[in-house]
Amino acid sequence: SLCACGDRVIADGSLLDFLRQVSTFGLSLVRLDIRQESDRHTDV
Repeated sequence: SLCACGDRVIADGSLLDFLRQVSTFGLSLVRLDIRQESDRHTDV
């Protein structure tokens, strides 16, 4: 765990805040599908 490794600051700080937000609001991961014409990729 982070606490056992001496990273209590991270475990009790920003990581704990993030876990509370996920618990409160839920976590929704949306797959992003970006497609373009192959000509655009060739131009780049």
